[in-house]
Amino acid sequence: MSSTERRIRGRGAERQLSAQDKLRIGVLATRNVRAIRIDEAATSLSALTDTGEARIPLDPGPDPTRYFRALRDHLSALFLNLPGGYPAHIGRWTRMDSLHRDPARLLLLGDPEAVVAVAFADTLDARVAADVWWCSQSVEIALALLRHPGAADWPVGQELARFMLEHLPFEEDAATVAGALGRILQPGLVSSDRAADLWRRGRRRHPWRAGFFLGHPALYPDTWGEHPEYRALGKRLSGHGMDRNPVALLLLEFLGEPGRNALAALVGALDNPREQEVVTLVFRRVQDVFRWPGPAPERPRESAAAWSLADDLLAREEGHAKVVRPLLGDGQWDGLRSLAYLCLVGEEMLAPVFGGNTFSGSVMLRHLGPILADVRTAARAVLDFPVS
Repeated sequence: MSSTERRIRGRGAERQLSAQDKLRIGVLATRNVRAIRIDEAATSLSALTDTGEARIPLDPGPDPTRYFRALRDHLSALFLNLPGGYPAHIGRWTRMDSLHRDPARLLLLGDPEAVVAVAFADTLDARVAADVWWCSQSVEIALALLRHPGAADWPVGQELARFMLEHLPFEEDAATVAGALGRILQPGLVSSDRAADLWRRGRRRHPWRAGFFLGHPALYPDTWGEHPEYRALGKRLSGHGMDRNPVALLLLEFLGEPGRNALAALVGALDNPREQEVVTLVFRRVQDVFRWPGPAPERPRESAAAWSLADDLLAREEGHAKVVRPLLGDGQWDGLRSLAYLCLVGEEMLAPVFGGNTFSGSVMLRHLGPILADVRTAARAVLDFPVS
């Protein structure tokens, strides 16, 4: 749309609003407005300001569709000096990179799509997140806000978690359930008692088990505690000046309680999965949880290649693993090899199986079974790390 067309559209929009509506909105604009919400059913406009909420009635007349389009065009011109409404504004603003610098301004448009755009912005602070939630309370908005790393520290964070927990029993999409649980199961959003209750209710359903692996290991209810070898091995490594050896630290991480909880949750997450989307979420999470120290090696597309590359990582002359080898028994070295394998597992391993296929359930398991067995075996080997 050209600038001339936008100006013409803007003038046409003005003629659709009554003088009384324009006056009320103009008075409202003199306040420090942070967000606007339009209720078309109740024919009202609500504004969120630093001092509270303000609400004004609207008079849509005989053509509500044209009226509300004109109203949003008017808000865009009034608050942002950009006539044309949300679609035209977002295109121009994105090109100017303003969306990344100040996404909250889109909340002044009273447009549901603009609210979604803000919720999915790369960075949000606590106040903007609360303003987004004030504008629109939905599953889509809650999940978008909960994906932000700081959500657990926001005052609105626990409200978002409660909202999602109330809606999860009615959600039919398995990937949505698993992903939502992963975002909810974070310290600060739910208590350990609440997490345990969720586990009791959902542990027999695979999406719920997967969701616990996607969440924080501190909230995994079947806690394994630290491995009996954790402290003894730590002392041996420290005594040989290896307390800063990155491979040794990686091994100790997964002999500690949080690491063992993550391993146990992974085993459960790969127990009889039924949907490709959920398996993909789990393998993406594996990439985040298990990271080999140093430059990240390319993750293979085949499980056998990952085992071979794990051997290469442990045998490298310049690596840190070889100096750890004399302090580990044969069974313990096998445990470290399994951990190295897990650091090479990723979404790439699913591509040869899932590429171009839409199968699920038992058919998917028949094709994916060897990969899942390898990953579960490796996780079990680290969990069952031998005692000296």
